[in-house]
Amino acid sequence: MKNKVSKYDLDKAVQRIAWRFSSEKSFKPNENDIDSVNCLIDWVNRQRSETIKNNQLFGKLYIYLLNQGIRHYESTVFDSIPKKELSSILNLPLANFYTAFHKELHSNQIIKLTDKFKEDGLQIDLKEFEEKYTLDVVTEQLDTMINECLNRFS
Repeated sequence: MKNKVSKYDLDKAVQRIAWRFSSEKSFKPNENDIDSVNCLIDWVNRQRSETIKNNQLFGKLYIYLLNQGIRHYESTVFDSIPKKELSSILNLPLANFYTAFHKELHSNQIIKLTDKFKEDGLQIDLKEFEEKYTLDVVTEQLDTMINECLNRFS
């Protein structure tokens, strides 16, 4: 079997298997059938390998967060709770993450800034801060940071 499957070979293999299984008669697989199945298996295996290779940053973060979930739930990798929790997070729209980050910025960071400014005897205009760091501004900045990370580590 060839190492690399062309689109033509893959299409032929799928057509061959579809044709074979479209008949209601039983059949004994021949060499063409076996080659077709092997072609499909090779393609699936290569897709899986290339998917991980092309998404290493996602893989790193997935494993990291799965580890965090296992620690948090005091479970093992065999328990479904950390995987379900991670899946529910990944199922959320990206916009939800921008909004959550924006809200966190406006709550947690404002408190910290206010405390720092009070220590230094300075005043902070919270309204000005909120106007400066709108959801659009924060989203744009996060997009820039994400793109820089993808360019740097990909």
